[in-house]
Amino acid sequence: IADKILEKGGDYFLALKGNQGDLFAQVQDQFARMEAREVYQFSDWAANHNQVVDYEVAVSQDLSWIDNAPLWANLQSLVKVTTQSPLREQENRYYISSLDKLSAQKAYELARGHWSIENQLHWQLDVTFKEDQQRHRSGNAPQNLSLIRKIVLNSAHMHQKGLSKKKILKKMAWNEQYCMEMIKKVLQL
Repeated sequence: IADKILEKGGDYFLALKGNQGDLFAQVQDQFARMEAREVYQFSDWAANHNQVVDYEVAVSQDLSWIDNAPLWANLQSLVKVTTQSPLREQENRYYISSLDKLSAQKAYELARGHWSIENQLHWQLDVTFKEDQQRHRSGNAPQNLSLIRKIVLNSAHMHQKGLSKKKILKKMAWNEQYCMEMIKKVLQL
């Protein structure tokens, strides 16, 4: 993914998760062993939790503890975002980025944007397709159906000619030819 983003002339800001094994552990160690170059602290109202959340964003350009750094195209920055609120325990999230001289404030904005995209897509899939209630759990069915739902949702999103997404999706469900035309538009991008 990082290579493809860079090929298109962009910069990446990617979330790290525990399933990324060595890299995730090395980034955690990096922040545990040394001070970040820059730290940004910010408190914000989290409407979905109805409380104030404190954010602390640390950025480091020192990749000395990252054995896999050469495997990541143009890796420049490591980011740690710590969130704390009265009703939830402290949580750390980690990111890697190709942005050189990334400021902690800019990293905060990118992280918030990342969460927003992820949350909005999940919400839309759950509300529109009731994805959380689906019971397809075996084989390739969950991934295949999720991909199909995302393609259909993107095709409805691209068609902004005075119709709501709900009406577009209903029209797609009722008219197979219209549905296939909409999906072809998305797949040709």
